Amino acid sequence: MNGKLYIFRGRKFSLSEIKIIKKVIENNQNKSRRDISKKICDIINWRQLNGKLKDAACREVLRRMNEIGIIDLPRLRVEPSQKSRRPKDRWKGVFKERKEPIEGSLSNLEEIRLQMTRSTTEKRFWDYLIDKYHYLGYGKLE
Repeated sequence: MNGKLYIFRGRKFSLSEIKIIKKVIENNQNKSRRDISKKICDIINWRQLNGKLKDAACREVLRRMNEIGIIDLPRLRVEPSQKSRRPKDRWKGVFKERKEPIEGSLSNLEEIRLQMTRSTTEKRFWDYLIDKYHYLGYGKLE
């Protein structure tokens, strides 16, 4: 790591914080990633404006750190209730996504607009994107 600072989700992580993260993981191998992220947030005081721990953001950061080899997370544990929530292969082959990255500055992109889904196709595409990219995955809105 050579004294390098890493930035994830707009937060700088110092070498000392990464050492803390590694120690928490090492001491909690039998715990869930959620438990580990909560401990880490509490120790490094990573909180939302309302005072709650940023444990969801922390889990994403830990996953990214794990992917690039900064840390070594315990294997992902999936609880039975979570397994049944995600439709298995529901979207396989239904939608095609653009593979090439969108490059350039944000100011050079077209205006970004959010709008409610109106058609069945738009709703299915929304469900597909949520299932693929949101950390909680697809679930019926109540």
